[in-house]
Amino acid sequence: MRIYALILLVLLTGKHANAVTISHVSGYACYGGSMTITGSEFGTHSAQTQWLGGKDGLIETSAVGIPPPNQNNWTFNSFGNNYITTGTVHSGKQAFRNDLIRNITYAAAIRYGWNSPIGYSQDIFVSWWVRRVHAGQGQWKMFRVSCANDITDTATPQFKMFNWDYYGSQFFVVAGPGTDATGASWSMPYPTVDNRWYRMDVEVHTSSGHATSDGDYLVRLYDPDSGTVFRQNTVLNTMSFNDDNDYYQWFLWQNYIGNDVNGDLFLSQSTWTDDIYIQVGEPSRIELCDKPSWPERTHCEIQVPIEWSDDSITFTLNQGSFPDGSEACIFVIDKNGNPSNDYPITIGETTPPAPPTNLTIK
Repeated sequence: MRIYALILLVLLTGKHANAVTISHVSGYACYGGSMTITGSEFGTHSAQTQWLGGKDGLIETSAVGIPPPNQNNWTFNSFGNNYITTGTVHSGKQAFRNDLIRNITYAAAIRYGWNSPIGYSQDIFVSWWVRRVHAGQGQWKMFRVSCANDITDTATPQFKMFNWDYYGSQFFVVAGPGTDATGASWSMPYPTVDNRWYRMDVEVHTSSGHATSDGDYLVRLYDPDSGTVFRQNTVLNTMSFNDDNDYYQWFLWQNYIGNDVNGDLFLSQSTWTDDIYIQVGEPSRIELCDKPSWPERTHCEIQVPIEWSDDSITFTLNQGSFPDGSEACIFVIDKNGNPSNDYPITIGETTPPAPPTNLTIK
């Protein structure tokens, strides 16, 4: 009878007994507030991340009209400038902007070098918000991860994301040592409408060895204005590395416009970037989303972990573009990509901590 009861419980709840579960969330549900999640099966997380968003982050605290100072392996003034603007933002009051003209300034890269090479069987998660306005029909190279601090196509291994107006978008995994050693390529979700903020996610599990074809790559696009979320993933068995000496290490938001399609001699583009987030080592993460059902979400904001254990997570709330007073839901995503139950919060409110259980009344 106990076995039948357990089977019935799984069928009714749709969850296994050991699923990641949130039991309580407390803290300050405001921009930059400290919050704590308690529950079970969160797993482990080093909480080693790179985060340029938030009210105390580099984007919000830098001077307007110029690039932030290059620091901590970040650079913002490669080829053209990524300067701080207040005119168009995703969250807070400031964002990056660059302005490109094909025959004058054709790229404006944001670069970050991870503190060590990212080798076999490693998990990479990258997220950012992007918006653009363009004229002419050309190629927009948005993002790549490479072994070198280089935005060219010759360094290997690397993977890169770009689109061709009229010809769709592409994601290439070039394993090396030659540029023809391509592990995978496929069409992926890509921003298609100007003057609209999109969130882009890239998830990678690198292959387990030299010339071993078991790596996984996923690109995700959130499009809150249209109320949709798209996903595109490769099949399994993708080679990440074909050279024992070189590994991924550099994250490069290339911001390139060029290679005109229809003989356009004048191509131009302005790109805005906000809330850049990188983590290496664990795929687990925290999300703040607009719907209580994970499959039905259309707008999510990545959250920044401070401390993480199997039953407790402390994080800094990233309100993103959720307005004060709005309802949103906290999710914890485990290392296998499985979401927890949702925990609703109201942005801007303080939730009381759980009452203590070990008090002695005298």
